[in-house]
Amino acid sequence: MLRSAVRKVRNALIGGSAARDVAYGPYTVRDLDALPEGGKGFELEDGWLTELSPSPWCNWAGQKLAGILNEAGERSSASIFVGVGGG
Repeated sequence: MLRSAVRKVRNALIGGSAARDVAYGPYTVRDLDALPEGGKGFELEDGWLTELSPSPWCNWAGQKLAGILNEAGERSSASIFVGVGGG
């Protein structure tokens, strides 16, 4: 399903001719931004779309990492902002 959505997006971006039908990566930020909002989140990692895993484990790990980064910023008197999503 993702591959067909990405194929449609890429075809729309590059003209959609059979000669230019690019089925799979590498993808760009434009490809990521053009994906339909279907409830699933994706991120762009080294030119490939990766489905996000909105699990409690990911949220916990993100919050722990944010705490570590904030603490390191305070110790070094650096001005940083860490946006934490999830719950």
